[in-house]
Amino acid sequence: VVTAVAVVIATKFFDGDLAQVEAGSKAPDFRAVPVALGAAHGAATIGPKTIADYKGQVVLLNIWATWCMPCRAEMPSLERLNREMRSEGLKIVAVSIANPGMEQPIRDFAKELGLDFEILYDATGRIRDDYQSSGVPETFIIGKDGIIRTVAGNGVAGSSGDGASATSAQLNYPSAVVPTAQGELYIAEYGGNRVRKVLAGGTIQTVAGNGLGGYGGDGRPANEARINGAGG
Repeated sequence: VVTAVAVVIATKFFDGDLAQVEAGSKAPDFRAVPVALGAAHGAATIGPKTIADYKGQVVLLNIWATWCMPCRAEMPSLERLNREMRSEGLKIVAVSIANPGMEQPIRDFAKELGLDFEILYDATGRIRDDYQSSGVPETFIIGKDGIIRTVAGNGVAGSSGDGASATSAQLNYPSAVVPTAQGELYIAEYGGNRVRKVLAGGTIQTVAGNGLGGYGGDGRPANEARINGAGG
């Protein structure tokens, strides 16, 4: 799921209206039009889609925009996740909040990056408000139970908290999230110039990058190297 300062997962299927999007709350509905669908999904439909169209599926909902460089950096990792996990039932749905009239640039973006998951378009940007997004990209995973919970990040931008609970740590503009079969989670910090890992038990640690932008450190431990804007 990737916010500017937190990673959020929703695990309870929603009903009714949402007053506030926070840990423990229900995931809100959205309304967006398909503009680019991967070959696995067939031709785009005319009518808009809502969260109800995905009932019974595990959905990774990504809010993004064509002008967002961290979004561009994140998309390849989402595509890899799509190819690896769709057979396991994961449905990736990326909703663009680009300005009105951007249907073709969105299609061109998806074609350029070879995206084979579902691309929707909310020209009103309402999904950003309904999900109380703090920026893009922002990702939510919505399962059969729909309750939103934070799995990493305390809502304050930064790169502190290694060795403690991931939910109490600071994240600095995470641009990509990759889960593993062992229940771990790798997070690329675009703003923090590092890669961090959330262990299965919930502890977070830095596995690559010392926080300084650059390309030095080959031959040394990964967490002593310089990484320039970690992405997917």
